[in-house]
Amino acid sequence: MNSKIDIDLVRKQTPTCLELVHFNNAGCSLMPLPVQAKVFSYLEQEQKSGGYETELVHRDELAAMYDSIATLINCNNDEIAYCESNTKGWQQFFYSLELAPGDNIITTRADYGSNIVAYIQAAKRHGVGIRYIDTDEQGDLQLHSLENMIDKSTRLISISHIPTGCGLVNPAAAVGRIAGQANIPYLLDACQSVGQLQIDVQEIGCTALTTTGRKYMRGPRGTGFCYIARSYYENIEPMILEQQGVKLIDDSSYELVDSARRFENFEGHFGGRIGLKAAADYAMSIGPAAIEERV
Repeated sequence: MNSKIDIDLVRKQTPTCLELVHFNNAGCSLMPLPVQAKVFSYLEQEQKSGGYETELVHRDELAAMYDSIATLINCNNDEIAYCESNTKGWQQFFYSLELAPGDNIITTRADYGSNIVAYIQAAKRHGVGIRYIDTDEQGDLQLHSLENMIDKSTRLISISHIPTGCGLVNPAAAVGRIAGQANIPYLLDACQSVGQLQIDVQEIGCTALTTTGRKYMRGPRGTGFCYIARSYYENIEPMILEQQGVKLIDDSSYELVDSARRFENFEGHFGGRIGLKAAADYAMSIGPAAIEERV
């Protein structure tokens, strides 16, 4: 891991830098050549050998994707579930919560639109209350407001680390300490921060974290992951299950797999998974601290 970025090398590995200045990293970054090459090579082999056959050849590398992501955010590989997008992973976690009338969810008005839609739907379906943390004149959330609105009916604290469309960077670790002291699940939407900031889920103290591959990780579109702490996932059943996440016992019972993979789908973009692994490895080769300092 380097302490300083070799900008000339990074630009050389992103040839489009010679043709334009690409500012839309918050939407979808340009993949570096080492990531692009992995995806192209995998797709080429699929074309030659077939999808299932190529998957078997790359079985170990696909499994190692979880190790690469776990290294990037400092967790165990069994706490990682691959998902097709940040929102997909976020929904998998959120909709697995057992909510009841009178429960409440604490969030911010700067949260992502799809997340707000989910809160409103939960309010309509389950009679859940939505509480918005007070902010100052700059839009920064007020920690004392968060502390004061937590009560025995609070079922979730859910915020975006870096909200879309503004300059906020929410104090994720401070929120984590408050959530931990109150023993309340804490969901962090890190769609805009993984790959841009140094992320350590142990330091942040979140129960779950979601992100996409296409933004600051510089991976392919249609990829992402969800981190769910073992202490939590082993006591929760996903709202939607398929055979990827369970072991069928007989015609009337199943057993959940002992990892966050219980939240995964069987089908997916396997070339994208290879690319996501390569993107995590690429970020680690540069160094998340060096990337954050450069940003």
